[in-house]
Amino acid sequence: MTGMARGVLIALLSALVPSGNLAYGSQLAAQSAESMEVSPVKRVTELLGKMKSELESEAANEAEMYDKMVCWCETSEKEKTEAVALAESKDKELSAEIEGRAARFGELATEIQSLKDQIAEDTEAVKTASAIRDGEASEFS
Repeated sequence: MTGMARGVLIALLSALVPSGNLAYGSQLAAQSAESMEVSPVKRVTELLGKMKSELESEAANEAEMYDKMVCWCETSEKEKTEAVALAESKDKELSAEIEGRAARFGELATEIQSLKDQIAEDTEAVKTASAIRDGEASEFS
């Protein structure tokens, strides 16, 4: 509060206080002037109050964000766990399929080799039969 405003306040309070008690009036005016100014303790208290309210609102926001993150983590964990279980079962199925096809490949390779051997025998038998027939045809003619 400026000096001039303080003086005006003292003058007003002096006029209002009975004339026999002028010292009381100036003391009252000084206390009123001081109370109009914000004391350092009051300012610190107000700042601490503001800080408290800001921290509480930030804590609420962080709690909300934490809850969302926990929800996301739990949902993602369920999805990933299901995906891993599905992939593992698919892996087992495909491994069994590969083993089955490998066994079938071995069977077919053996069958192909036996058929090639049979073809070679049959080709030899046809040549032999053709030679015999040619020989018999030449005897007959």
